[in-house]
Amino acid sequence: MYIGLFLRILVAIWNGFFGPSWGADMDALSFHLKAVEYAHNSTFDEFVIGWIYSYVLGLFYYVTIDSLFLGSLLSCAAWFLSAVLFATCLKMLSVSRNSQVILMLIYALLPSSVL
Repeated sequence: MYIGLFLRILVAIWNGFFGPSWGADMDALSFHLKAVEYAHNSTFDEFVIGWIYSYVLGLFYYVTIDSLFLGSLLSCAAWFLSAVLFATCLKMLSVSRNSQVILMLIYALLPSSVL
């Protein structure tokens, strides 16, 4: 879990200060730009289901500042919470310790999720 969080924070630093990482140029940047638009206009009247993340991110930017790095850190925190929930579910399902480690490594190191 902590390895995955560390990797995501490194990617957040790279994306926030040095330029988009591979795969973060179109998708992540479009969500960020839409959230900046929501934060500055403060209008959420055109609610579209596909942009729910941008609405939440726009509210976050409205309260803080519109920084791609802070938005990425928010995504890291959301991922970490989901990893904690996943680990808790594995324990509740009485999955063996070895299987828990393997499943958490797969969950933490999934390339599409890290980038």
